[in-house]
Amino acid sequence: MSILRNLRGRTAPLNVKDFAELLDVTEGTIQRWVRRNQVPAIRVGDVIRFDPGMLADWIELQAAASQRYQDGINRLIRMRDSALEDTSFQITREDLGEDVLKLKPGSQNATAEPTDASGNGHSDES
Repeated sequence: MSILRNLRGRTAPLNVKDFAELLDVTEGTIQRWVRRNQVPAIRVGDVIRFDPGMLADWIELQAAASQRYQDGINRLIRMRDSALEDTSFQITREDLGEDVLKLKPGSQNATAEPTDASGNGHSDES
């Protein structure tokens, strides 16, 4: 029997143990969700109970939100893949500016460093 059908068929409130068994999680997980107000619960002192109808509605909302999130992720992946398939994009040396690509004289690594107008890589302010 599905979780929703099970909850919709109940009339009596559930305790932490019943709800944990229904979702196949630990009682500690359920109690943490209650403390964080992540699940609809009825608290009377130290006693925690769950209305089956409210829980069924909550589970449906969680599933719908998860599906919207997954749809958004899938849409972003499709956009990325489409952009990667577009091979007409190319950066040329002129796009970057030739001065940016000059390497500092005597440099061991291949990192590009900007140069001044004289082309020697040193400023005249020293």
